[in-house]
Amino acid sequence: MGFPPDVLQYVKKKGKCCNCGRPLKTTKWISFFQMNKKATWTYPVWGNMIVPGSLNRAMAVVCAQCRKRAMTKKAKPFLPKHAIEVQLDLSRPGTGLPFSPFQPNGLVYHKVQDLEDVFEITPEMVHKAELEHWHKTTGGRVV
Repeated sequence: MGFPPDVLQYVKKKGKCCNCGRPLKTTKWISFFQMNKKATWTYPVWGNMIVPGSLNRAMAVVCAQCRKRAMTKKAKPFLPKHAIEVQLDLSRPGTGLPFSPFQPNGLVYHKVQDLEDVFEITPEMVHKAELEHWHKTTGGRVV
């Protein structure tokens, strides 16, 4: 799922880095990280639609400084401290603007350590799922 520009702008204006807690409005750009953790919320999440059991994974948004640190770490994979949930106001269809009666700004942060681990999606899994999908839809014929 892509991010509507108004949601991206809202997260940058009102959100904080899921790693260091710095306000995102103070950073030049933001990055979204995909994590192999189960999301119990609706948005934003990621996954691979053709790999069984791989949907609804948590995401994090980080500031430029944390992204730079993450890209230079060689020893172990970078895992932000929190995942972000954007609660969308579904009563205003088409706006995509975050809102929640429970959170004043529509943003909720979940501790990554409290989220359930899920399996890593490997290139081999994607390739196998693509072949299975191709066989189902074409009967194995080259189209």
